[in-house]
Amino acid sequence: INKGQLDLAITASGMENLIINETPTGTMNGTNKIFNLANTPITGKDVIVSLNGQIVFLTADFTRVTNVITFVVAPESTDTIKVTYVKS
Repeated sequence: INKGQLDLAITASGMENLIINETPTGTMNGTNKIFNLANTPITGKDVIVSLNGQIVFLTADFTRVTNVITFVVAPESTDTIKVTYVKS
């Protein structure tokens, strides 16, 4: 993500729309790849996804349509997913 893009989105929408380190819903079992956010982010570029504390990348590691994140490789039951974004 481009820091300037996120800064612009935060300024435009206000801090109340910034969601930090949300844990998406979905079954962590090594086979499920689909996880849901509580809100819909403004754009795909405004989403920071981390898996076990490491940032993963749009297209290479996951895709997003509205509020649904689909991983390329299913997270294991012991993994941790956190998502930061600006909600629409």
